[in-house]
Amino acid sequence: MKIINTILLQKCGDDSQIIEIKLAAVITKTFIFSLGKGGNVQYLAHFKRPIFKINVPGIYNIQGVAGEKTMRVHLFNPKVYSLDMLLKSIEKIG
Repeated sequence: MKIINTILLQKCGDDSQIIEIKLAAVITKTFIFSLGKGGNVQYLAHFKRPIFKINVPGIYNIQGVAGEKTMRVHLFNPKVYSLDMLLKSIEKIG
């Protein structure tokens, strides 16, 4: 999926980062589960606007709302798994 932009929201004292990612298309359930491969996916479809959280332990958390174009990422250790690596993974998902 094409990425429009990223915004660094916070640099934490433990070197982790919180980033907002804006996508060109809306986030779908298929996209969420594709991105969540290798991690734990929570998809709460019973809400009027389904929310999701993807946790890859020690690497990142991603959360957002299905049907929206933005999601928030908490990169735990950007020296081990960088934002660029995550963006490349996102762009590979159609």
